[in-house]
Amino acid sequence: DLVADFVVLVANHHSQKDADADHPYGHQRFETGASLALGALLLAVGLGMLWSAFTKLEAPASIPTVHLSALWVALGALVAKETLFRYMLAVAKRVKSSMLVANAWHAARSDAASSLVVAIGIVGNLAGFPIFDPIAALIVGFMVSRMGWSFGWDALHDLMDRAVDDEEVAAIRATLLETPGVENVHDLRTRKMGD
Repeated sequence: DLVADFVVLVANHHSQKDADADHPYGHQRFETGASLALGALLLAVGLGMLWSAFTKLEAPASIPTVHLSALWVALGALVAKETLFRYMLAVAKRVKSSMLVANAWHAARSDAASSLVVAIGIVGNLAGFPIFDPIAALIVGFMVSRMGWSFGWDALHDLMDRAVDDEEVAAIRATLLETPGVENVHDLRTRKMGD
């Protein structure tokens, strides 16, 4: 989380810079690059969790029994992270930043989801089924990997000049056609340049 937050802070600082001779269209793509880095980070963490879970499943006798306090910690983390996620996502949407949306999902929602699955795994472990621990880790690892892949893939497409969605193209076309002196619009092409 600290590495991800550092990436977000650096990208936010650089993306605010005005256009210059080396970057005539501005520096907004720093945010997109940061989203790609956050996606890669999430993917790496998720794959690491999957590897660890598979290792535990190969030697189920080595899985320790957890203490009841672990359940309370997982539930506390679930409430705290879900609250943080909702706050971060609201701010990200208000400022229209895909980088902050990715960070909200990385720093809070993935942790909240992980805490829920971990809590279920702990309950199973406390009930006498220690195998629930690596199964919970597999689920969390899959969820985190999937989020990382999704954010990374979207950011990669944006860096490759993906067009805006059809609704946005229709709005641009309508604005152009409403402009006095414009008779027709054809061959309209778009691309994203940051948020």
